[in-house]
Amino acid sequence: MRAAKVKLIRLPFLIPRWAAAQVLVPRRIFVRRDTQLTRRLLAHELVHVEQLKSMGILRYWWCYLVLLMRCGYREHPMELDAIVRAAEPFFLDWAAALLAVTERERTSAARLSPQRPVDFS
Repeated sequence: MRAAKVKLIRLPFLIPRWAAAQVLVPRRIFVRRDTQLTRRLLAHELVHVEQLKSMGILRYWWCYLVLLMRCGYREHPMELDAIVRAAEPFFLDWAAALLAVTERERTSAARLSPQRPVDFS
């Protein structure tokens, strides 16, 4: 299994409101802007990235929604799978690499953006 390139997208909000992060489409993890990213959180979402990749987007969302209605979120088989597999070294290493790339991008963007003058009037 090879790690696919994944992009993190920060949003001011997500639906449902209680979600810190979500995988909605292939290779994209949407993260609530105020969420502290951790390896474990990203590893969990990366399991969903792999689930979506292996099932395809239509089957993934159909199964996810049907199981959500039948089992609820806490007993959702795909969520339980993500909780367990997020502890696997493959997903933890992938998450660490993604965090490192995100940090490099953040610091280079901060370095390149011009400082705005402070207006004291």
